[in-house]
Amino acid sequence: MTFEMRIRQERAEASAEGRAEGKAEGKSEMIISMLKEHFHIDAIERVSGWTAEKIRALAQANGLAVE
Repeated sequence: MTFEMRIRQERAEASAEGRAEGKAEGKSEMIISMLKEHFHIDAIERVSGWTAEKIRALAQANGLAVE
């Protein structure tokens, strides 16, 4: 593999990683908004695909109550 090919590959990997991180951050923000609007945790699970345990951990980390 040439140096140029390796640089392209590393850039592609970094770009994909950045998109994944951005997507996860967006989902966290959506869940936080739902918690602030007092959505029931079952509804948040269905919409987000996250487990209740993960949602509760996110809520606790952001000082939000879970109903």
